[in-house]
Amino acid sequence: MTYATEFPDYDASSLPAIPAHWQDASWHNDPCPFWLISQSMGVFIDYVDPAQKEFPDTPRFAVIRMVEGQHSTDALPLLETDDWAQVLEMAATSMDEDRAIEIITWVEEPELLAELGQEAPYFSAPEIEAARAICAALDRKTLGGLTFH
Repeated sequence: MTYATEFPDYDASSLPAIPAHWQDASWHNDPCPFWLISQSMGVFIDYVDPAQKEFPDTPRFAVIRMVEGQHSTDALPLLETDDWAQVLEMAATSMDEDRAIEIITWVEEPELLAELGQEAPYFSAPEIEAARAICAALDRKTLGGLTFH
């Protein structure tokens, strides 16, 4: 299912730039569209218009912790904000080592992956910064011919 099928009245042009690796996990019983950021985190992206929201006074974005791949609307959000940059920053801190290496590979060697027929996904600046920090913490100065800065 996707937000388009589960929330047909949702204005697609109002969506922020969602990283390509996030999975649309929207379900019509939720108050608004939902994306899995990782196995341990997801984000609700509410309507821009407060009149369309189930809870009009809440911020537009709510990041929640996932438990065994499931979310609960009863759980308190990790972050509630109207600032998409804050969501991206929080998401960047949740990535694992494999994901960090994948991001840095795209950033450092896009031609190599393009030769394999893979299209470059979108990565936010906070994601790239977090990936660099994680890779640096791995104490690997090179990986597959890549040098981390």
